[in-house]
This record gives sequence, C-alpha cells and structure tokens, in this order.
Amino acid sequence: KSTSKGSSFLAFVKSDTFKVLNGLFLLIFTFFLLLSFISFLGTHDADDSLFNTNLFQINADGRVKNMLGVLGMYFSFLFIKKWFGIAAFGVLLLFFLYAVRLMFKVSILPLFKTTVITIAIIIWVSLFSATINIAEWSSGEICQDVFLYLEQKIGFIGVILLLLFYASAILIILGGWQLLIQNKKSTCEDIDEEIPEQTNKTTSDLTLPEETIEKSQLSQPSIWTKLFRKKKKQINLEEEKTEE
Repeated sequence: KSTSKGSSFLAFVKSDTFKVLNGLFLLIFTFFLLLSFISFLGTHDADDSLFNTNLFQINADGRVKNMLGVLGMYFSFLFIKKWFGIAAFGVLLLFFLYAVRLMFKVSILPLFKTTVITIAIIIWVSLFSATINIAEWSSGEICQDVFLYLEQKIGFIGVILLLLFYASAILIILGGWQLLIQNKKSTCEDIDEEIPEQTNKTTSDLTLPEETIEKSQLSQPSIWTKLFRKKKKQINLEEEKTEE
C-alpha cells in the first residue's frame, strides 16, 4: 500500500494537473507581490520599524500600513529593501512568464534567454541605483554592499566604467550589435549588387555599336571582290559576242 501511494503521489506530481495548480498559485502570488510592491512605495516609512521584528510576533491591529497586511509588508521589504531595490519589479515578469508556461504550456517569450537578460538587467539597475543613491531602499541592501566594496577597490569612476561595460554587454546579448552588423552587411551587399549591374549595362551599351559596325563592315564587299565581279562580267559579255 505504501508503494502504491508513493507511486500515485509521484504520478500526481508529474501530471498536468499539478503543473496547472503550481502555475495558478504562482500567478496569484505574482499579483500579490505586485500589489504589495506598489503599496510599499507609499508605506515603507511607516512599516520600516516592523520589518526587523519577528514575522509571527507582528500584530496587524492597524500598525501595518501595507494594503496586503503583514505578508505583503514582509515580502515587499524582503524583495525591495533587502535584495534588489526598485529592480525587484523585474522578478514579477519572470514569475508571470513561468506561471503562464505552467498553466497553458505557452511561452510568451523565450524563457531561458528572458531569464538571463532579466536577471542581468535587475543587477545592473540595482547597482546603478546604489551609484546615484536616490533612496536607501532603491538599490537594496545587498547591492549597496556590493557597490561599497567595488568603490573601495576600483573607485567611483571605476564603478561607472564597469556599469557602462555591463550595459554594453547586455545590449550585445540582446542582439543590437549583431543587428547593426547585419544591416551594414546588407547595405554593402546591395551596393555591390548594383555596381556590377550598372557596369554590365554600360559595357553592353558600348559593345552594341561595335558589333553593328563589325557586321556592317563584314557585309560590305572588298575591292578585290568588286574587281573579280567586274572581270567576270566582261568575260561573260565576250563569250556572248563570240557565240553570236
């Protein structure tokens, strides 16, 4: 009985029903995080003192200002203030794509490439926010520590140069540089195709009169042929006279 229950549980985990349930939970959790993130932008000052306390000891008797309560406050502070800052909204995009994939078996965007690019952009935005220092929560505490470490090692200008290199690398991964090269190649190929056509037209136009001239020259009889014909006529006339 235990083995049959274990096999049935594994079959349920591998079934499409379990994937749909996971996708539905992830989709609802994504909208939950979205609303809590939006509420965080206006209530983080009031809820800042509550985040450092134990989650299970927080009383929701009007102290938590986040619209989604204690859990909304906790997850918003975890994703935004602790981890990624304002770039945490990019995580919601990945959650939404994976939820749609699990539920409908449809990929709105290529999952692997989108995941890599989105994570790279999240890291860059967090480091950039730490560099310009708009607010304490805008970059996340982890990226602030990374920025301070890099600033000690390579200086502020070195961090800016590193971010520029990082941004250019993301653009190359996105394919912008390849598209630029392909456009240049296509324009060069078009120019190369047009030039031979023009040269062929000009050479053909030039050779046509020469061909007509040569044909006309070949069609005209030479002096020797004229003399031979004249002599032949004279011989024919003399033969006719003798016959008469």
